[in-house]
Amino acid sequence: KAINIISKDRFEPKPFSQLRYSQDRNGSLFADASFTIPFSRKFNFYIRANNHSLDGNYTNSDFSAWRGDGRLSWFPSAKWNYKLDFSYSKISRGLNGGLNYSGKNLGMTSTIDSLRDPKTSSVIDPTGREVNENYNSSFSIYSKAFGNNSLAMLQLYYVNYYRNYGSQFFYSDVDTIVRNDYYNTTRLGINLKYDKKIELGGAQQLNFLVLNNYYFNSYTPDLQLPGSDRLNASSKANFGFASVKVDYETQRFFLSGLLKLERSFVTDSSQNTVSLGGEAKYKLIDDKKFGINIIGGANRINGLNFYPIDPMYSLNTITNYQSGVELKTEMVKAYLGYDYSSESSRAKFNFDIKYGAFDLKSENDFKIKDYVGSLPLFSKNDFSYRNKFFKDKLDIKIGINFKFLMNYKSYASGYLETIDERFYSGTVSNPLLDYNNFNNKFTSDFYIGARIGHANINFTVANILNSFYYDTFLYPSDDRGGLFNAVSRFTIVWDFIN
Repeated sequence: KAINIISKDRFEPKPFSQLRYSQDRNGSLFADASFTIPFSRKFNFYIRANNHSLDGNYTNSDFSAWRGDGRLSWFPSAKWNYKLDFSYSKISRGLNGGLNYSGKNLGMTSTIDSLRDPKTSSVIDPTGREVNENYNSSFSIYSKAFGNNSLAMLQLYYVNYYRNYGSQFFYSDVDTIVRNDYYNTTRLGINLKYDKKIELGGAQQLNFLVLNNYYFNSYTPDLQLPGSDRLNASSKANFGFASVKVDYETQRFFLSGLLKLERSFVTDSSQNTVSLGGEAKYKLIDDKKFGINIIGGANRINGLNFYPIDPMYSLNTITNYQSGVELKTEMVKAYLGYDYSSESSRAKFNFDIKYGAFDLKSENDFKIKDYVGSLPLFSKNDFSYRNKFFKDKLDIKIGINFKFLMNYKSYASGYLETIDERFYSGTVSNPLLDYNNFNNKFTSDFYIGARIGHANINFTVANILNSFYYDTFLYPSDDRGGLFNAVSRFTIVWDFIN
């Protein structure tokens, strides 16, 4: 096996194929097959196809997805690479809007039992359907011919996205706005990239990264004013950005700065934005067996929200500050940090402890501000054992992971949201809004995986404690279920030619 030095792709000198199959609860099936053909030492063809289907546990919650992608790679020399990529996907799913639990006491066992049972629970929209089709293609050129320690890239890409939507449940606070049953957008764009490294001597170096993207977008709005001609309702929105990132690095110090310029053009208006940011890292103690790093950063992001009804753009500004301390020993890696933004603040504590074949990983997130829809405390942990047996022919990993969720606040479905809240803002201010508090929740999964020859086999017992909690705003987590009410997930990956 070889790695292309320009784009870091894996180049298979021999034909290679892989099959992946996975089975989960509620009729969830996933199959993926890939095949690589090296026509010569400089020409490679790769193709992959997969399908994921789900019966669903509740009314109108089925899901089906077909995806396929491929790549033609040509490596004529060490300085020039060419790639042609293409992909297609079709996703069909039910849009039931989630379970209707508005006004119900989720602290009562009878309420939880009724929501768990698909026969007694009700959904917001039993008829909503959505079909998405996406066609993508791109042609890329990579080159190292523009100076030492440099890499340049030119990419031309095309996207065609189609969405068909239908539902009986739809609410608008603006009576003059109607919803179209389908939406289509076509995008043609160009990407430019140049990366240059400069050695300054004395363990110092500079790295320059320049990015540029521009695309032309033509679309038919899914929401529009009544009386407009649907066939002639196509709008145009062009978007472009240029960014420059500069990194300065010494043996103990790292400093990085980024400047990004964006410009958008819609049918009758345009918008310019400037975003900037920086980060620094200082190695306070730098030893092979022990190290402490101090990290800090700040950025100001001016994003563009696109409203296709008018059409127009609006400016959204977010300011972020980050600080933290990293600790590294031969056995332990740890991070303690604090992030502040104009929307929320949080503290983080992560660590990874390795002792022989044992490994304990933990990620902990503490919310500082009271923000509806957030997790004041989220803890994700994994304890595993990994070793090789039978003269290294059997590679096995056994582990258990556990999550702790505290004071989770979730929006209650069943209220009438506005079009702006559903499609654009990401927040809800409707006075009809109600939300439920979920008390402390603890959930755990057990898994075992093994590599035998050319095959990987994995078994998972999910949600061992059969906890009832919402990990999204719409649906509760799956119960234990599975084969014999124990084996929730089974996955096998097989390499046929290697």
